[in-house]
Amino acid sequence: MIDFFISTCYALLLTWVIYRTPFFKIEGLKSTHLPMIFLSKVLAGVFLYLIYTYYYTDRSKADIYRFYDDSAALYQLLFIHPNEFFTNLIGLSSDFSSGGKYAHLMNNWQLPYDNPMYNDNRIVIRIHAVLRIISFGSFNTHTVFFSFFSFTGLFLITKTFYDFIRDWKTEIFIGTQLIPSVIFWTSGCLKESILMIGMGIFISSLFNDKNKQWYLRGIMIILGALIILLTKFYILAALLPAAIGYFISKKFKPGWQPMVFLLSTVFLGLTAAFSHYFFPKINLLEMLAFKQNNFVNLAVSEKAGSLITTTYLKPELSDIIIKTPEALLNTLLRPYPWESMGSIFKLIPMLENLFFLFFIGWIIWNHRKPAQLRFVLFCISFVLVLYIIVGLSTPVIGGMVRYKVPALPFLWITLLAFAKRSQSYQQKFALS
Repeated sequence: MIDFFISTCYALLLTWVIYRTPFFKIEGLKSTHLPMIFLSKVLAGVFLYLIYTYYYTDRSKADIYRFYDDSAALYQLLFIHPNEFFTNLIGLSSDFSSGGKYAHLMNNWQLPYDNPMYNDNRIVIRIHAVLRIISFGSFNTHTVFFSFFSFTGLFLITKTFYDFIRDWKTEIFIGTQLIPSVIFWTSGCLKESILMIGMGIFISSLFNDKNKQWYLRGIMIILGALIILLTKFYILAALLPAAIGYFISKKFKPGWQPMVFLLSTVFLGLTAAFSHYFFPKINLLEMLAFKQNNFVNLAVSEKAGSLITTTYLKPELSDIIIKTPEALLNTLLRPYPWESMGSIFKLIPMLENLFFLFFIGWIIWNHRKPAQLRFVLFCISFVLVLYIIVGLSTPVIGGMVRYKVPALPFLWITLLAFAKRSQSYQQKFALS
């Protein structure tokens, strides 16, 4: 009851902030729309909480609980050793790492295996520790704030989309915010909630240069990139080729711009593949193969029902190139209809896939030339690269469904950019 009371108070407070603050105003939307979307995300976060509490009952393996539970150790330092709380919070100390004096108090600060990649668990633990200061032990208060982080990020992305696609405003808003997989996996106490605010800051700062001094814009781009890097490194890896292609293509005529994006992606891909020759401690091929191999081992040991393959990815460029087409198709098409029977967590993503495929088919029949080609190419580049990375590294359908979620709003806006609408329909539904 205490949890319900405190979390409800915070939810109402943040709803009021969204309703009243000029920052959350957007052309063509009523002032009640955004608060309703935020409350929908809070409800989705609570649903996630119920699933991981009463359906998947192993708390030690539940993502919404693992980092929250670990954060209690860091939070307690605020009252026992305040200096150690702040130094560990900002990364100046490693008292919770292997060999540290508080290492036994956490299970996820240090990964249980050698990992060449950054441990992205720590940023979530730190955020939970800070939120504990105002949550008073209410878990769903954290759900409310994580949902607010995600909502804000998606709002910034939506607002950026509005600047490029002017005649599908209602559809942009609905598609960006309310795709079922997006609203489910980006609500509640998951890394995706932190990721979305990082993406929102990065995308809005990258494209929205109106009335903003260049150094402030640069600071915000770096801040957004840093949040993405600390949360999910592979998302930044997918965004960089698209961003570089976007700015280079400005120097070229529209007919050459697709080639610029392709060459930018290939060049950065080859640079990443051979980076260990220049920086011996950074081998991105090994990181990708390590992630996939470890995922396969975990899926086999846990007897995951949606395991796609047990074949290990080799840290070789040739093996990655050979497996790329299958990886892309897996991410785009799976789960297949016959793989989704008996599980709502597979059925809904399967229906989403079918919807997108039908939408693509409709666009082929009734398409137009996009008004903002460079931005559309940016979205296409990001979606394709992320789909390939997810398909290569994730051998389980459940994980694949979750990890491709950040690309879905960009896939939606790409299709809208090519979608042709009748003049009468536009006059009827366009928002002033």
